[in-house]
Amino acid sequence: MVDGLTDAESRTLVARLDKNHPDLKAATPDWPRRHLVALAGGTDPVAKVAAKPATKPSEPKALAPKKPKSTRALGSAAFAATWDGKDHDAKPKGGKKGKSA
Repeated sequence: MVDGLTDAESRTLVARLDKNHPDLKAATPDWPRRHLVALAGGTDPVAKVAAKPATKPSEPKALAPKKPKSTRALGSAAFAATWDGKDHDAKPKGGKKGKSA
């Protein structure tokens, strides 16, 4: 089966089955056929290599102090009150002041 494949077909199959193999790009034309036979025989494909970090891991940034949550006055209960038609103010003590006869 592998002998009937062209070089391009065998390279394409290896690229699909073992795309992370390091020798795939610089391989000779007969290498993909041998590698296909090895994969069919039970060889595991090469796992993806973890990428190295480009920069050094930095120290954790200092956490900024949290700002207290502020509530808007217009959203408070006092501004949400509605008038029920009654006067709920306290009555002045004493008598009527300010009236002149």
